[in-house]
Amino acid sequence: MIYAADDAERSSACEILYACRGKIAADIRQEASRGLPDAQRLADQEQVMSQLRNDIVAVRAGDRAVTTRVRVMYGMLVRAWYAPTSA
Repeated sequence: MIYAADDAERSSACEILYACRGKIAADIRQEASRGLPDAQRLADQEQVMSQLRNDIVAVRAGDRAVTTRVRVMYGMLVRAWYAPTSA
């Protein structure tokens, strides 16, 4: 039974990371398409992408600490992105 729970946690962590990676990739494309892209912002976003890739590897390898961190911290970001805005 615990294996199923571990698999579910890893799966949800990966989905969260994929959502974050998609959002950052879109931000990078948007910044790069500007007339004068901010080089520092692009470098920062590339660094975040690198961290996301490292986190995906760690989650797939079964690192429970990274899985928990992803589900808590990145999960809050994803929920905030998809939360309805009050008008």
